[in-house]
Amino acid sequence: MQEEDEARYQESHERRVISGVAGTLGFLRFVGQLVDIYLPRVVDVFIVTAGGSVAHGSKKHHSDPATSGPDAERSNFAPGPELDDRPA
Repeated sequence: MQEEDEARYQESHERRVISGVAGTLGFLRFVGQLVDIYLPRVVDVFIVTAGGSVAHGSKKHHSDPATSGPDAERSNFAPGPELDDRPA
């Protein structure tokens, strides 16, 4: 009976550890995505505030997956629905 209790405790402890690690990794991934998206914009704000200029026409920020990449156009994506396709 004691061995069964020890085995159950071991399993529940492993599940808690795995769950905690997965939660921490998810949080760190979220923070990394926020930094990846907003840090370049914040740096641009500081540059403009200091009197510099930022080229707006450059493809410096790639937050929109539809416009990033070698072609930088939406031709690789499926077109939207036609107006005539709506049910009557």
